[in-house]
Amino acid sequence: MSALTAHPAVVPGPSRARARRHLELVRPGFVGQPAAPARMAQAPASAAPAAAPGAAAPPMRLTVRGRRVLATLGLVAATAMSVAVGGWAGSAVAEPAPAAAETVTVAPGQTLWAVADANAGPGTDVRELVEQIVAINGLESTELHVGQQLQVPRG
Repeated sequence: MSALTAHPAVVPGPSRARARRHLELVRPGFVGQPAAPARMAQAPASAAPAAAPGAAAPPMRLTVRGRRVLATLGLVAATAMSVAVGGWAGSAVAEPAPAAAETVTVAPGQTLWAVADANAGPGTDVRELVEQIVAINGLESTELHVGQQLQVPRG
């Protein structure tokens, strides 16, 4: 008694009917082999055709989805590096040197606003000048004392 086993034809190239695994490395000209039935005896390993000695294996390639994943990872890495370098470069930039300052002695009844307004140049915002005076002189409040010496930037 004899038996005949038929295998479905394998069409070269990608097949839409067969579900493909994502990120599968395939060699050029790869053709899937049908699964061997459990009853069929496996051929010994020595029966497989041996590659010629010294012959290089064809290069591996990624599927389309795998290339997209790698491109996305590359963009994420580049973005992270640019943010890190930008933060480092931003912290390396020093504050601009303050403009030349003059020493002013506080008169009776004079307020910080009046000192800033008297020394503000044309088009200078007095509020910013008050903040600069407080920062330069290390004042904890805007309260001034008669005879107090203040460094006031020239505006």
